[in-house]
Amino acid sequence: MAIESIARIGVIGAGRLGSALVRALLEVGLGPIRIWSRSAGRADRLTASPMNVALMPGPQDLVDQSDLVFVIVSDDAIADLAASLNWRPGMKVVHCSGALDRRVLQAAAASGSEVGSFHPLQSFTEDSGAASFRGISIAIEADPILAEALVRLARSLGATPVTLQEG
Repeated sequence: MAIESIARIGVIGAGRLGSALVRALLEVGLGPIRIWSRSAGRADRLTASPMNVALMPGPQDLVDQSDLVFVIVSDDAIADLAASLNWRPGMKVVHCSGALDRRVLQAAAASGSEVGSFHPLQSFTEDSGAASFRGISIAIEADPILAEALVRLARSLGATPVTLQEG
């Protein structure tokens, strides 16, 4: 699977990392990006600029209209959020926590989705973009085909992918 072939990308969470990732994905030519955040003001900042970002009314709406979903919420909210949503077989679902592995997305995996983690080893500001990903390492742990796509994505952002074993 080529990451470039995924036309429908969604990001749940518009905090510092979520906002930076949205900007970076758009700057490398991926998009449009669908976004949802419980903090509407943060998401509004991304949709108010001249970027190709669609604000979704709820997380399930985002999931229903995406093929690849980045779950970028607090570590303690990932499993509950994943369990509250209806995932489809073949979807790609990725979290960005550095403390958790892909098993936290078990609810998505049980539905037949491919799951993984994509953790930039860097801190971000809400105004960070593609430049903040250049030269950093990104830890990736995912189902094999998804891992290959995430490695390509990390490289397209100018980052160095570091592939981790499960756990």
